[in-house]
Amino acid sequence: MATQVNPLLGATPVTQVLAVPAGARKAAHFNGPVSVGGTNDVKGVALLAYRFDIDKANGNIAGGTTPGSTLHFPAGTILWNLISQVTVAFDGTTPKLNLGTTPGASDIASISIASISAAATTLLSTVLPAAGNVYVSVTGGPFTVGHATLAIVYLGSPALPWS
Repeated sequence: MATQVNPLLGATPVTQVLAVPAGARKAAHFNGPVSVGGTNDVKGVALLAYRFDIDKANGNIAGGTTPGSTLHFPAGTILWNLISQVTVAFDGTTPKLNLGTTPGASDIASISIASISAAATTLLSTVLPAAGNVYVSVTGGPFTVGHATLAIVYLGSPALPWS
C-alpha cells in the first residue's frame, strides 16, 4: 500500500514528512467547536488531538533542517500536550523534532528523536491568539532511518454560549 499524505495539511508537503498513521479510518467532519453540558451547566469544549507520523520512508528527510509541514489551527486554540513515541530511532547528528510559530523554529517544543522511546508527553501550554500555523520540522540529518508517531492535544476555538 502506498503511503498516504494527510489531506488536512493542505497541499501535499514537498518532503512528505508527515503522513497519515497506519490504520487511519475515515471520520465525520464538522466545522466549529464541540460543546458539552446541559442548558444550566457550565459549558465545556471537547479536547481534540491531531495525530501524525514522521517517517524517513515517507520522503526526503535530508540534512540540516527539513522544512516539514504546516498545521493550521483556528484563533484561540490552546496547544496543550505533544505525545510522542519513537519506534525506529532517527540516525544523524542529534536529531530533533521541532514545533514552532515560524518555519524551522522550535519556540513551541523541541524533542529528541534519536532513540526508541516509550510514549512520552511534553507540555506545550501555548495559546494561538490569532488563526495561525504551527510548523513541524526535523533537524540533525541526513537520516537513513527513523519513525515516530506523534499527537498534538489541543482545545479548539472557544464555543459560543447556547441561547
